[in-house]
Amino acid sequence: MAAERPNPIADELLARLPGSPDIYLQKIDLVLESVLLVRFDESAYRAASFLDDRILRPDMQGAWLPMDRVDAAARQVANPRSLHFIFHTGHVGSTLLSRLLDEAGNVLSLREPLPLRTLADAHDVLGRPESMLGDPQFAQALGMCMRLWRRGYGATRSVVVKATSSAGRMAGALLAQGEESRAVYLNLSAEPYLATLLAGQNSPADLRGHGPGRMRRLQARIAVPLAPLHALSLGELAAMSWLTESWAQDDALAHHPGRVIALDFGAFLNDVEAGMGRVLAHFALAHDTQQLSALARSAAFDPASDHVHWRLSLSDLGEMLFLPPLAAALRSEAPHARIDNVGVPAPELSAALESRDVDLAIGILAPTHRGIVSETLFHEHYVAITAPDWKPANGATGDALTAAALASASLAVASPTATYHESVQRMLDELGLAERTVVRARHYAALPELVTTTDLLAIVPQSYASVLAPRWRIRVHNLPGQAPEYDVRMVWHETATNDPAHAWLRARVRQLFARGSAGRTGARGAPRG
Repeated sequence: MAAERPNPIADELLARLPGSPDIYLQKIDLVLESVLLVRFDESAYRAASFLDDRILRPDMQGAWLPMDRVDAAARQVANPRSLHFIFHTGHVGSTLLSRLLDEAGNVLSLREPLPLRTLADAHDVLGRPESMLGDPQFAQALGMCMRLWRRGYGATRSVVVKATSSAGRMAGALLAQGEESRAVYLNLSAEPYLATLLAGQNSPADLRGHGPGRMRRLQARIAVPLAPLHALSLGELAAMSWLTESWAQDDALAHHPGRVIALDFGAFLNDVEAGMGRVLAHFALAHDTQQLSALARSAAFDPASDHVHWRLSLSDLGEMLFLPPLAAALRSEAPHARIDNVGVPAPELSAALESRDVDLAIGILAPTHRGIVSETLFHEHYVAITAPDWKPANGATGDALTAAALASASLAVASPTATYHESVQRMLDELGLAERTVVRARHYAALPELVTTTDLLAIVPQSYASVLAPRWRIRVHNLPGQAPEYDVRMVWHETATNDPAHAWLRARVRQLFARGSAGRTGARGAPRG
C-alpha cells in the first residue's frame, strides 16, 4: 500500500472525497484519530468480497488524514443516496444476497467495511472507563462514515452495507442515524445453521475468535453464570454463537418493527424470485417480474444452457487424473462450460482462491488461511514403479519391496509446485534415503519414461500407478513399512460456497472422485466476522 503520513496526494483525495465513492474510507485509527483514504472504483467495489485490508494492494494510492478534516469533507457530500443494511448471523448467504443486489443495477453494495467493525467495538465500551471515545466523538465518527457510505455513482439509487456478522449488535445505532434506512436480517434455524457452521473450514478458529465477544454479550443477558469458553466443545461454541446472534436479530426486529425484516436463507433459496422481490420492495427499489426472474436465474445454475468459465488449480498429476473425466462430464452435462487449469503454486493458492483467480483446486492441499474451505475426496498412499525387469541391488524382488531393496535403489521423485509433496521427502529422510534421489522432476509425466528406460525407481501415488499400468510396461511395488498417506482434497474460498454454479461443480467433482469415507468438509482457518 503506497500510503504514508503525510502523503502528497492527501489533499487531492480529500478534495474528491465528498463527490465520489472512488475515494474510499478504508480504515479508522482511533488511537491516532486519523483515517485512511484510498483510491477505489466501481468495478473494485463490485469485485470485493470484503472491504477490509484484503483490498489493499502495493500499487494502491492512499493517505492517512486527521479524522476532523475527513469529517469536515464528509459533511459536504451532495446528493446522498438512501442507505440500507444487510445484517446476518454468519454463514447464512449474506454475500450471495449482496451480489444479487449488485445485479439489480441501481445498488452500490459495500461488503463488510472495516470501519464498521471498529465502530462496533467502540460502541461496546461507550460510557466505560476504558472507552477511547465519548458519546460526542463516537457520534462524530459514526456520522462521518454514514455520510460517506451514502455516496453513489450515476446509476446508484441506494447503497446497501453488508455488515460483518458480529456487527449486528450495532443495528440500533445504525438505524437511528436515519429514519429512511431499512435492514434485512438473514438467519437460519438452529439445525441447518449448526450443520453449516461446523462443516466450514474456518469453524474452530472462527468460533473461538469470536467466542469472547459473543460470550460477554450472552452473559449480559442472563443471570446464570456460563461455563468458561475454554471448556466448551466446538458444538457448544456453535450453539452459543447461534443463540447470541439470533438474540441480536430478535432485538433489531423488536426495536425497529417495519424497518427490519427477517429473512430465512433456506426459504430464500427455495424461492429466490419471491425473496428478492421482498428485499427490493423493503428497500423501496423499483422492480418488475422480468427483473426478478432474471435475478432468480442468476442465483440458479442450469448446466445445460448456462455459460460459465471455471479456473481450476491442478498439478500436472491432477491434470492427468482429474481433468479428462471432469472434462468428459462437462461436455455431456454442461456443454457451454469452459475450464482453464492455471496451476497456482501451493503457497500462493489461498490468495488466488480469495481473489477468485482460482475457483477450485484439487490435490494434496492443506491451506490454513482464513476463509478457505476444503473437502476430502479420498485417502491416498504412495507406491513404487519400476521397469518390469528391474531388480534391486539388495533384497528380494516382489510386489512388496523390502527395506533393503528400497535402500539400494536409485530414485526418481516428482516435486510439483501446485500441490504439496513433503510426505515423500519426509519418508525418504526418515529412512535415510534422501541421498538416493538421483532425478528430481517437476512433473509426474516424466516418470513413466524415466523408469522404463533406466534402472530408476519412482515413488508415485497409487492412483497414478493404476492409470499408468495399462499404458506403460511398468511394475508396481508396495513400499515397505508405513507408506506415506495423504488426503486428496478439493479446496475453495468460502465466498463461493453458496454460488449455485460453483456448488454444482463441487457436486460433480464429488460424484466423480469422492470415495470411501471421504466427502467431508474440513475445518481450519482464522476468524472472520
